[in-house]
Amino acid sequence: MLKKSCQMIAASYCLIFTNISTAYANDLNEKPAFPIGKINQLNANYTSPKGTGTSKEISIKGFGDFINPNLEVENYGGTLIFSIDNESFELDLSSLQINDAEKIGISNINYNNGDTNIGLNLNQVQASGEGFSTRLSGTSLECQKQSREGNEYEQLLQNCFNYLSLNVGSAFFQSSERSFYNLTNEYETLGSAVEIDDLKLNIRGGKFDGHLKGNVSKGVKVKFEGRASYDLGNKIVNIRIDKAKAGLFNVRRTIFKELERFENDKIEIDEPNIYIILQE
Repeated sequence: MLKKSCQMIAASYCLIFTNISTAYANDLNEKPAFPIGKINQLNANYTSPKGTGTSKEISIKGFGDFINPNLEVENYGGTLIFSIDNESFELDLSSLQINDAEKIGISNINYNNGDTNIGLNLNQVQASGEGFSTRLSGTSLECQKQSREGNEYEQLLQNCFNYLSLNVGSAFFQSSERSFYNLTNEYETLGSAVEIDDLKLNIRGGKFDGHLKGNVSKGVKVKFEGRASYDLGNKIVNIRIDKAKAGLFNVRRTIFKELERFENDKIEIDEPNIYIILQE
């Protein structure tokens, strides 16, 4: 099964990172959510309750090899099921908040999991439903692989915390039920829509740094850095944000005030730490 979350949580780069981390949250006794193989130029159009998809090539271990297949598409709570010849694979987009989406469009997703790296590139994913719309464009994710101890899942987690690169060209989220705040000014509301037009995140040896800008920061580039660690025994990921600055101004406190609005039974906020409880 292919369960790769391409996620944009509005108003906070920290929650984007948080949700990417939870994409690895499978039970340690299960196979990892990143199958061996490749998918080239995957496209799909879904209008509830069903849709169709195409791909130039799909070659996934345990799924099969297909050239120019025509696929059936269904949406189960934000997870798209692609089917052909009684075989299926999944694309988990649930953290894009599209569980109840009436329309979903996917343009040119490319995925590869080989001997040296895991890579994901997409041109665009967009979705809309009652009271919301979302869009993620120009996104790439790479995780380098090395031989490590432990099962496949443990090796994957170690590798991605050692070397990961994420680039997002633009991300947009609009909801009639939510309001968002400027990350550089906690008293300034942005209304019902938030947009990021540049996000970069790099992890090297457990340390991360990156930046973002957009209307979420009033066009000011926000730079951040910190450390990421994990406890496989207790299934907890810890993200510690050491610095977050917009120009000369420290905006970490403002960011954490916004993050506190997103706490739930899987995410705990305790400045400067974000704790993620990996799913069973």
